[in-house]
Amino acid sequence: MKKLNKNGFTLVEVTVTLAVFAILVAIASAIVVSGGNIYARNANTVKASQVSDSVYDVLNNRLSFATSIGFVKDKEADESVADVKDSYSECIKIAKKGDEVPVSINRKALKDGADFKFDEVCDTGAFDVEVSFDCDKIKISDAGSKNPVSILPLTVEVYSSEGELVVKRDYTIELLNIKDSDCITAELTKTNPEDKSVFTNTEKEFYINYTLAQ
Repeated sequence: MKKLNKNGFTLVEVTVTLAVFAILVAIASAIVVSGGNIYARNANTVKASQVSDSVYDVLNNRLSFATSIGFVKDKEADESVADVKDSYSECIKIAKKGDEVPVSINRKALKDGADFKFDEVCDTGAFDVEVSFDCDKIKISDAGSKNPVSILPLTVEVYSSEGELVVKRDYTIELLNIKDSDCITAELTKTNPEDKSVFTNTEKEFYINYTLAQ
Protein backbone atom coordinates (compact mmCIF):
# COMPACT_ATOMS: atom_id res chain seq x y z
CA MET A 1 0.00 0.00 0.00
CA LYS A 2 1.41 3.43 -1.04
CA LYS A 3 1.92 5.95 1.77
CA LEU A 4 0.41 9.44 1.48
CA ASN A 5 2.75 12.46 1.24
CA LYS A 6 2.41 14.42 4.51
CA ASN A 7 4.89 17.21 3.60
CA GLY A 8 2.27 19.66 2.19
CA PHE A 9 0.65 22.69 3.89
CA THR A 10 -2.61 22.53 5.71
CA LEU A 11 -5.45 24.93 4.93
CA VAL A 12 -4.90 26.70 8.24
CA GLU A 13 -1.22 27.29 7.48
CA VAL A 14 -2.02 28.68 4.03
CA THR A 15 -4.70 30.97 5.47
CA VAL A 16 -2.38 32.31 8.18
CA THR A 17 0.41 32.88 5.64
CA LEU A 18 -1.91 34.82 3.32
CA ALA A 19 -3.21 36.88 6.23
CA VAL A 20 0.33 37.78 7.35
CA PHE A 21 1.28 38.63 3.76
CA ALA A 22 -1.78 40.85 3.38
CA ILE A 23 -0.90 42.70 6.60
CA LEU A 24 2.68 43.27 5.42
CA VAL A 25 1.46 44.56 2.04
CA ALA A 26 -0.96 46.93 3.78
CA ILE A 27 1.80 48.25 6.05
CA ALA A 28 4.16 48.71 3.10
CA SER A 29 1.46 50.52 1.10
CA ALA A 30 0.73 52.84 4.01
CA ILE A 31 4.43 53.68 4.33
CA VAL A 32 4.71 54.41 0.60
CA VAL A 33 1.57 56.59 0.61
CA SER A 34 2.69 58.42 3.76
CA GLY A 35 6.11 59.01 2.27
CA GLY A 36 4.51 60.35 -0.91
CA ASN A 37 2.32 62.72 1.08
CA ILE A 38 5.29 63.99 3.09
CA TYR A 39 7.26 64.55 -0.11
CA ALA A 40 4.33 66.41 -1.69
CA ARG A 41 3.92 68.64 1.39
CA ASN A 42 7.63 69.40 1.49
CA ALA A 43 7.70 70.17 -2.22
CA ASN A 44 4.66 72.43 -1.79
CA THR A 45 6.36 74.25 1.09
CA VAL A 46 9.52 74.74 -0.96
CA LYS A 47 7.52 76.21 -3.85
CA ALA A 48 5.59 78.48 -1.48
CA SER A 49 8.88 79.67 0.04
CA GLN A 50 10.17 80.49 -3.43
CA VAL A 51 7.00 82.47 -4.15
CA SER A 52 7.37 84.39 -0.88
CA ASP A 53 11.01 85.20 -1.63
CA SER A 54 10.20 86.28 -5.20
CA VAL A 55 7.53 88.71 -3.95
CA TYR A 56 10.00 90.15 -1.46
CA ASP A 57 12.75 90.39 -4.08
CA VAL A 58 10.54 92.47 -6.39
CA LEU A 59 9.61 94.87 -3.59
CA ASN A 60 13.10 95.05 -2.17
CA ASN A 61 14.74 95.68 -5.55
CA ARG A 62 12.40 98.60 -6.30
CA LEU A 63 11.99 100.23 -2.90
CA SER A 64 15.47 99.94 -1.43
CA PHE A 65 16.73 102.78 -3.67
CA ALA A 66 13.63 104.98 -3.39
CA THR A 67 14.03 108.57 -2.23
CA SER A 68 10.41 108.82 -1.04
CA ILE A 69 7.54 106.36 -0.62
CA GLY A 70 3.79 106.79 -0.31
CA PHE A 71 1.21 104.15 0.55
CA VAL A 72 -2.22 104.90 -0.92
CA LYS A 73 -5.59 103.17 -1.19
CA ASP A 74 -5.97 103.93 -4.88
CA LYS A 75 -3.71 104.52 -7.85
CA GLU A 76 -3.85 108.31 -7.72
CA ALA A 77 -0.35 109.59 -7.01
CA ASP A 78 -0.05 111.48 -3.75
CA GLU A 79 1.58 114.87 -4.25
CA SER A 80 4.31 114.32 -1.71
CA VAL A 81 5.72 111.55 -3.89
CA ALA A 82 4.82 112.49 -7.45
CA ASP A 83 5.96 116.12 -7.43
CA VAL A 84 9.52 115.61 -6.24
CA LYS A 85 11.88 117.40 -8.64
CA ASP A 86 14.73 115.65 -10.44
CA SER A 87 13.23 112.26 -9.81
CA TYR A 88 11.47 109.44 -11.60
CA SER A 89 8.26 108.17 -10.03
CA GLU A 90 6.79 104.70 -10.29
CA CYS A 91 3.92 102.80 -8.76
CA ILE A 92 3.64 99.24 -7.45
CA LYS A 93 0.23 97.64 -7.32
CA ILE A 94 -0.36 95.02 -4.63
CA ALA A 95 -3.38 93.20 -6.01
CA LYS A 96 -6.22 91.82 -3.94
CA LYS A 97 -5.46 88.42 -2.42
CA GLY A 98 -6.59 85.70 -4.80
CA ASP A 99 -5.52 87.50 -7.97
CA GLU A 100 -3.02 85.65 -10.12
CA VAL A 101 -0.27 88.28 -9.95
CA PRO A 102 -0.04 90.01 -6.56
CA VAL A 103 2.73 92.47 -7.46
CA SER A 104 2.93 94.54 -10.63
CA ILE A 105 4.71 97.76 -11.55
CA ASN A 106 3.86 100.85 -13.55
CA ARG A 107 7.20 101.98 -14.94
CA LYS A 108 6.11 105.39 -16.28
CA ALA A 109 6.69 108.61 -14.40
CA LEU A 110 3.54 109.38 -12.41
CA LYS A 111 4.08 113.13 -12.59
CA ASP A 112 4.11 112.94 -16.41
CA GLY A 113 0.53 111.72 -16.66
CA ALA A 114 0.95 107.96 -16.44
CA ASP A 115 -1.95 105.86 -17.65
CA PHE A 116 -1.28 103.18 -15.01
CA LYS A 117 -0.82 100.22 -17.32
CA PHE A 118 0.95 97.81 -15.03
CA ASP A 119 3.51 95.18 -15.99
CA GLU A 120 3.06 91.83 -14.28
CA VAL A 121 6.32 90.96 -12.61
CA CYS A 122 5.59 88.16 -10.15
CA ASP A 123 4.11 84.77 -11.08
CA THR A 124 2.78 82.85 -8.06
CA GLY A 125 1.32 79.85 -9.86
CA ALA A 126 -1.49 78.22 -7.88
CA PHE A 127 -0.71 80.10 -4.67
CA ASP A 128 -2.52 83.10 -3.17
CA VAL A 129 -0.30 85.76 -1.63
CA GLU A 130 -1.01 88.25 1.15
CA VAL A 131 1.39 91.16 1.61
CA SER A 132 1.23 93.35 4.72
CA PHE A 133 3.04 96.56 5.66
CA ASP A 134 2.74 97.99 9.16
CA CYS A 135 3.59 101.68 8.85
CA ASP A 136 3.83 102.06 12.64
CA LYS A 137 6.86 99.76 12.63
CA ILE A 138 8.92 101.80 10.19
CA LYS A 139 12.07 102.93 11.99
CA ILE A 140 15.35 104.72 11.41
CA SER A 141 18.36 102.53 12.10
CA ASP A 142 21.45 104.26 13.55
CA ALA A 143 19.64 107.60 13.57
CA GLY A 144 22.57 109.34 15.24
CA SER A 145 25.17 108.14 12.76
CA LYS A 146 26.34 109.77 9.53
CA ASN A 147 24.56 107.17 7.43
CA PRO A 148 21.18 106.36 8.99
CA VAL A 149 18.97 103.85 7.16
CA SER A 150 15.20 103.55 7.25
CA ILE A 151 13.88 100.05 7.89
CA LEU A 152 10.60 99.06 6.26
CA PRO A 153 9.14 95.79 7.64
CA LEU A 154 6.72 93.62 5.70
CA THR A 155 5.09 90.22 6.01
CA VAL A 156 4.38 87.83 3.15
CA GLU A 157 1.93 84.96 3.60
CA VAL A 158 1.48 82.28 0.95
CA TYR A 159 -1.71 80.22 0.82
CA SER A 160 -2.66 77.11 -1.11
CA SER A 161 -5.56 77.19 -3.55
CA GLU A 162 -7.67 75.64 -0.76
CA GLY A 163 -6.95 78.62 1.50
CA GLU A 164 -4.45 76.85 3.79
CA LEU A 165 -1.51 78.93 5.02
CA VAL A 166 1.67 77.27 3.71
CA VAL A 167 4.38 79.82 4.44
CA LYS A 168 4.52 83.03 6.48
CA ARG A 169 7.70 85.11 6.48
CA ASP A 170 8.73 88.46 7.91
CA TYR A 171 11.16 90.56 5.91
CA THR A 172 12.74 94.00 6.13
CA ILE A 173 13.69 96.41 3.36
CA GLU A 174 16.58 98.78 3.98
CA LEU A 175 15.67 102.12 2.39
CA LEU A 176 19.17 103.30 1.56
CA ASN A 177 18.22 106.75 0.29
CA ILE A 178 15.62 107.63 2.93
CA LYS A 179 17.11 109.14 6.08
CA ASP A 180 13.94 110.73 7.44
CA SER A 181 10.63 109.06 8.25
CA ASP A 182 8.85 112.12 6.78
CA CYS A 183 9.78 110.77 3.34
CA ILE A 184 7.34 107.90 3.92
CA THR A 185 3.65 108.80 3.84
CA ALA A 186 0.59 106.64 4.29
CA GLU A 187 -3.06 107.16 3.50
CA LEU A 188 -4.26 104.77 6.18
CA THR A 189 -6.64 102.03 5.11
CA LYS A 190 -9.89 101.19 6.83
CA THR A 191 -9.57 97.46 6.34
CA ASN A 192 -8.94 96.90 10.03
CA PRO A 193 -10.41 99.69 12.20
CA GLU A 194 -8.41 98.51 15.21
CA ASP A 195 -5.08 98.75 13.40
CA LYS A 196 -5.31 101.41 10.69
CA SER A 197 -1.58 101.57 10.14
CA VAL A 198 -1.53 98.20 8.37
CA PHE A 199 -1.75 98.01 4.58
CA THR A 200 -2.75 94.55 3.38
CA ASN A 201 -4.26 93.10 0.23
CA THR A 202 -6.53 90.60 1.99
CA GLU A 203 -9.73 92.20 0.73
CA LYS A 204 -8.62 95.23 -1.31
CA GLU A 205 -5.69 96.17 -3.50
CA PHE A 206 -3.40 99.03 -2.53
CA TYR A 207 -0.62 100.99 -4.18
CA ILE A 208 2.90 102.07 -3.31
CA ASN A 209 4.05 105.25 -5.04
CA TYR A 210 7.78 105.93 -4.90
CA THR A 211 10.44 108.08 -6.50
CA LEU A 212 13.90 107.21 -7.72
CA ALA A 213 16.60 109.84 -8.08
CA GLN A 214 17.58 110.46 -11.68
